[in-house]
Amino acid sequence: MSSKLTEVHAVRIICDVVLKDDLLVQLKKLGATGWTWWLAHGKGGHPTEPGLFFDLQRMYVEVWCSADVADKIIAYCNSSHFADIGMSVGVSPLFVSAEQAAALRKH
Repeated sequence: MSSKLTEVHAVRIICDVVLKDDLLVQLKKLGATGWTWWLAHGKGGHPTEPGLFFDLQRMYVEVWCSADVADKIIAYCNSSHFADIGMSVGVSPLFVSAEQAAALRKH
């Protein structure tokens, strides 16, 4: 493994766990080669339709991917499809080995 680092993007999504199965299918369609998810606990606002998702569990999903895949995921998560459901998404740079970065591009 080389010591050369390559920049990829870490997309972070927080949403209601009821969305998990459909979201993971969509991530693959959008070009994600993998992800990690787990139940999330925290404090803060997470807007939802009143009475619709008032006591569901939240989950956190993280996808390491290229910039173009990150853009697609952000657009999907910010689409009107999730209006009033409770979806937050963000992206930040992440530096990984060149080998890991190459593996993220494999399908």
